[in-house]
Amino acid sequence: MTNLEYVDQFLNETKVFFLSTTDGDQPKTRPLNVHLIHDGKLCFLTGDKKEVYHQLMNNQKIQIVALNHKTEWLRIEGTASLCSEQETAENILKNSPFLRKNYGEMGMNLRMFQIDAATVEKRTWELLDTFDLYEA
Repeated sequence: MTNLEYVDQFLNETKVFFLSTTDGDQPKTRPLNVHLIHDGKLCFLTGDKKEVYHQLMNNQKIQIVALNHKTEWLRIEGTASLCSEQETAENILKNSPFLRKNYGEMGMNLRMFQIDAATVEKRTWELLDTFDLYEA
């Protein structure tokens, strides 16, 4: 299993993860529950009228934290950028009643960001491992 596959499986198991960005010098964190692997990159989605979208357009540094039922957690630190291909996000929006209600009906377009480079820490109460997201 590659590092990317491991992180994908971990995020699938946790169902919810927390994405942190910055707004000026203030950190901002919010729960997300949609991620996918697209063209070999870990991706997440948000609406184009949300604060997180504008924060990411101004500062690409991100941190993701996810905790599983065994109290193991991942900290993913890196950079994210808007994917050039947005057809996948549009298809996800089209095929999800929940997302259509919460984004489409509010006049937002769903946008996909990819994590370009990241370091992952696997932890419990102590550091268990550190690895590059895209190394095998």
